[in-house]
Amino acid sequence: MKVFFASDLHGNRNLYDRLFATAADREMRVVILGGDLLPHHGSFQDTIVEQEQFVLSYLQPALEGYCSRFPQVRIFTLMGNNDWLESHKVMAKLEKQGLIQSLDGRRLDLDERYQIIGYGNVNPTPFRIKDAERLDCPDDTIPTAMRGCYCSQGRKVVAVDPQKHYRSYPSMAEELEGLPQPVGDRKLIVVIHAPPWNTGLDLMEGGFHVGSRAVRHYIDSRRPCLALHGHIHEAPEVGGIWIEHLGSTVCINPGQSPDELHAVMFHLDDVPGEFEHTVYGKPL
Repeated sequence: MKVFFASDLHGNRNLYDRLFATAADREMRVVILGGDLLPHHGSFQDTIVEQEQFVLSYLQPALEGYCSRFPQVRIFTLMGNNDWLESHKVMAKLEKQGLIQSLDGRRLDLDERYQIIGYGNVNPTPFRIKDAERLDCPDDTIPTAMRGCYCSQGRKVVAVDPQKHYRSYPSMAEELEGLPQPVGDRKLIVVIHAPPWNTGLDLMEGGFHVGSRAVRHYIDSRRPCLALHGHIHEAPEVGGIWIEHLGSTVCINPGQSPDELHAVMFHLDDVPGEFEHTVYGKPL
């Protein structure tokens, strides 16, 4: 079973077009989108409406066309930190149509051998959208270096107090611990938007590691066979790698570019095995 994984498309229609074309050309049976699916290009106050309009005007028709041509393909989606919580509602309509299967906080079966679990929240960032941000660990201090703190209330963007926001939710460590447990002897694949801390997958410009300690602990303790990440677009370019091993777990962050689709292909029958990046080719 051929699998195609990409993250951080941010409503870029050219990247989506290339993703659907490549998945069709390479005869993929599973497509996984790992977070930050929707745009935020216009006025910040209008981004909730912008994301809804993108889903209805582009993504829904694109998925309908693709799924009508390739009804055997399963498409899994995960929302990320730049996707407003309110936007989950319009994505849920696509799931009701049978176009996608949401991974957010869920455990789903890929086949009789593999199951997949998704988690889209991230540790604090400097960015303004905070719906999907959590403290990494329960005792972490509230960050102060940020451009603002905003959440969605219905279709409105509202400013919120950082102290109240972060303290009103469990930490990532607590939420990850609460995810569904693997069932039986099926192998586990996790799709977690934030990459594990202190790897080549969480490096940003300047060489700073900005990944999640909670995610790294989760991988170390659950030991999935494969962990798929995104969030840090520049990591492969900065660190020179897009695939790394944590114990027996193969961890991947394909990165992303506004001009060239960064995605990873692999065969489910060969995990861990050969992986191929759409830009960098096969790992050395």
